[in-house]
Amino acid sequence: MADATGHAMRVDRLRCAPAPHRPAKMAFAAALCVVSAVSAAQAAEEVPANETVPALGSCRFGLPEKVTTIVYQAYSGSLHSAFRIPHSTARVGRHEVIVKKDVSPVFVVLTGGESIEWALRIPSGAKVAGIYVLGFGDQVVTGVPTDVPLGFSIVRGSGSINSDEGQGCPDLSRDRPGLDLRSVERLLLREFGRTIDKAYVAEPMSCPYQECLTAGSNDSWWARLFGGRRAPTKAQAADVRASGPFVVRNDSP
Repeated sequence: MADATGHAMRVDRLRCAPAPHRPAKMAFAAALCVVSAVSAAQAAEEVPANETVPALGSCRFGLPEKVTTIVYQAYSGSLHSAFRIPHSTARVGRHEVIVKKDVSPVFVVLTGGESIEWALRIPSGAKVAGIYVLGFGDQVVTGVPTDVPLGFSIVRGSGSINSDEGQGCPDLSRDRPGLDLRSVERLLLREFGRTIDKAYVAEPMSCPYQECLTAGSNDSWWARLFGGRRAPTKAQAADVRASGPFVVRNDSP
């Protein structure tokens, strides 16, 4: 793929994990009978959203002259994340991103069409110059080294559109860019003076919503449908950066 200036970029596509078989209709009907009781119990365990203050970071970080800009792009996560947004029914998907070693330091750009947990795996010796996250919906990034700068540009569309951006980060609600690679590259060129060197794009999910929601999870079907037995805890690990108030459930037995 090449942009209007002839700049070439490598694009790879990720596929959705195979979907499991649908549960039996009779089991599903029986489970629906207890939805109200389970929902009420979970509501009592809910962590107030105002307990977690997001740290949007800053895009005021310098990039080396020679840097490899890699974009990871997805509309929604193909896996089910343990993170969720308090008082929200919005699904939080999950994508695992392996940041491979490169001759030059890497500038990682993550773009999500919905709320996504980006699970970074950065091997020893890989150099990450900075991370920029843009999305339509709150985003959470795990596996971030403490010395790597990161900034968010987020647009939320719950009734009235509102946005948040870190210091020096683009205001997406003003520019209203698309998530296509050409729009992202124009944004990166204007704000960071960089073009895209490589891009990994997740294809639209071909499996039904509920099946993609449960794909890749080791929890029981009951736990996936109704949640776990334990209360959620605030997501405040040192390697977690988020644009909003996320919590994570501890559902292990």
